[in-house]
Amino acid sequence: MSKVVWGRFQACELFVLRDKLKNSRLIVFAHFDRDDRVDPHVLFYLAALKKLGGHLVFVSTARLSPIELKKLGSLVNEIVIKENVGYDFGSWQHVVLRKNLLDFSELILCNDSCYGPLFDLNTMFSAMEGQDCDFWGPTANREVAFHIQSYFLVFRSKVLHNPVFIDFWSTISAQERKISYIVNYEVGLSQFLIRNGFKAGSVFHFRFSTLHLWFCFGLSELVGYFLGTLARLFDPWINSGPFRGFKKRRRNLKSIFFCNPTHKLWHLLLKSQVPFIKVELLRDNPLKVNLRKLNPALAKLTNYDLKLIRDHLDRIKKLNPSKAS
Repeated sequence: MSKVVWGRFQACELFVLRDKLKNSRLIVFAHFDRDDRVDPHVLFYLAALKKLGGHLVFVSTARLSPIELKKLGSLVNEIVIKENVGYDFGSWQHVVLRKNLLDFSELILCNDSCYGPLFDLNTMFSAMEGQDCDFWGPTANREVAFHIQSYFLVFRSKVLHNPVFIDFWSTISAQERKISYIVNYEVGLSQFLIRNGFKAGSVFHFRFSTLHLWFCFGLSELVGYFLGTLARLFDPWINSGPFRGFKKRRRNLKSIFFCNPTHKLWHLLLKSQVPFIKVELLRDNPLKVNLRKLNPALAKLTNYDLKLIRDHLDRIKKLNPSKAS
């Protein structure tokens, strides 16, 4: 065990378990738990990441006891315990700026904000092998601006070995509000890479089709969408009467493009074998999505142990849900 000082953050503890960089994939997992635990669902996730192969670094901002650290056993190559500053991007920055990225052909950044994997991760990676992109993730989001959602990010060598990638991570600093991390770093990372000529990709692609709209919203909303489209053709002559309601429905449906797909489209993600379900969706459900069919869908479509989800939710819901994770 040794004391180290990294970047803009204060001293942290670094445990190197097996520091042999023989594999070409670097995986950095960001962790936090208000009860200072490594939950069983996190251990399951780490075991799946280990199967991918690579050098797995576990970065936690919790005060993990020796008993909790022992749980990690042979699952990870390094454990970093750091000050709880910077959210996930601060944790990832710790590692990215201290590794020689030329030693790796791929970088995975992920965190404990999801339950999963619900499906074999190798299936997802195999599906993305033929996609023409330089960085990717399971889902893209158009809130604020287009970006690959940061709960699971994969960067290929074209990005990893370019100096501009390090330039981005060198600019990261502590922010006063969480939204600033989202706008500046989660959204900002994708936008920065795209501006520098890199191509983004995602596993899930929402098709704005009649079938998807019907599946998501039902027949009445679907009819409302098309009548709203008709009403728009006659603007500004039609601004009142029944078309006003139809136009509102049209706006509501079009907003699907600009919502968080991991919440609003959880059922389509499952059918597309996206291997994660967000903790926030089950814990807080901030968009008030209908989750009545979620558990049956998980039981039918996946082999994931639902007890991992139930036990974790039972524990964290005893905390302030706005701060639990």
